[in-house]
Amino acid sequence: MTSPVAEFPPEAMSEVDQTFPTLTDAQIARIAAHGTPQHVEAGDVLARAGDPITHFYVVMSGAVEGVQLRDNGDIRRFRCSPVVARW
Repeated sequence: MTSPVAEFPPEAMSEVDQTFPTLTDAQIARIAAHGTPQHVEAGDVLARAGDPITHFYVVMSGAVEGVQLRDNGDIRRFRCSPVVARW
């Protein structure tokens, strides 16, 4: 049986919160049962534009920075702090 998922209308959450939600300990434990911890170093590339997305990362310590080119030509830079695990 799965736990209910709290739903928030997208307009109630910031873009950063939608992209990098804060997980509860129970959610992290549930995800960890299906993944493998992975240490990454500064400068490691986790995803490249155009590559298919087949997994995701949960940031357990440190930070992740990224750059995204939007359809309208704008560049979005983001940082997620507290990558150790990949699923």
